[in-house]
Amino acid sequence: RGPTNDGRRKPEIYSPGCSIRSASASSSCSSTSLTGTSMAAPSIAGSAALVRQYYTEGFYPSGAANPSDAFIPSGALMKATLLNSTVDMTGISGYPSNREGWGRVLLHNTLVFDDDTRNLIIRDVRNNSNEALNTGDSFEMTFDVNSLFEPLKITLVWHDPPGAVNANPAYVNDLNLTLIGPTGEFKGNVFSNGISATGGTYDFRNNVEMIYFPATAAGEYTLRVDAAAVNVGAQGYAIVISGDVSESNPCTADWNGDGVLDFFDVLAFLDDFSNANPAADLNSDGELNFFDVLSFLDQFSAGCP
Repeated sequence: RGPTNDGRRKPEIYSPGCSIRSASASSSCSSTSLTGTSMAAPSIAGSAALVRQYYTEGFYPSGAANPSDAFIPSGALMKATLLNSTVDMTGISGYPSNREGWGRVLLHNTLVFDDDTRNLIIRDVRNNSNEALNTGDSFEMTFDVNSLFEPLKITLVWHDPPGAVNANPAYVNDLNLTLIGPTGEFKGNVFSNGISATGGTYDFRNNVEMIYFPATAAGEYTLRVDAAAVNVGAQGYAIVISGDVSESNPCTADWNGDGVLDFFDVLAFLDDFSNANPAADLNSDGELNFFDVLSFLDQFSAGCP
């Protein structure tokens, strides 16, 4: 049970580990029932493997496997996806807390497939990319909530650089998450009765920040990530948004939808172009030709808003 010595929330995620039956090491053909983190951790590892497979097989953003959408997720994106799927545990007071963290992992809350009414929006920015943040920088995007019938959850994760040996506090870089929408302005990790609340102060300790509503007003929302203090390097990050959501101004050149313009987008577009995917007809003339390639390269060079 947390917190850490410098006040960070631990644990961060929860998985069943009580009376779990698994293979036994005592023989080549038997099982045993055990309790503890040795039984809980494998289910989280398996969930992480499924998250990685979801992205590397191109299930994002359509919900169906599409090789042209495949990309390798960062560790921060995998962690953000896992945490975004969590649910509050019954019988444990307070949420989030230092007993359950952000709750029990339930992947279907976040991973979207082609028969779902929910949607998924991600951003995956690595430390060595041009989009990584330095102190004073910010990232901003808009998205639409289309109805109030689905929960809205937003998760920001970054990998904090290691602190000095025996440092207390040991946290190094600090990013802040803000959401502005029809019902007000909300800061990451400011909760009341398990739901995001207005007011409060930004969390300067934890490298996971979350905003959650079981239901919220339809309309346009603005999400902002501010680099309050980046003391080491440039800070990458991952964002996961789940709910009945859609991007207000999607960037066409971000062909695989990972929030970063890179060579993988070029490969994804050329793959769709080669396979005669109608989506590659960027000039909408009913033909796939060199002008579509030029249109894509122009948009790629111009960058995303």
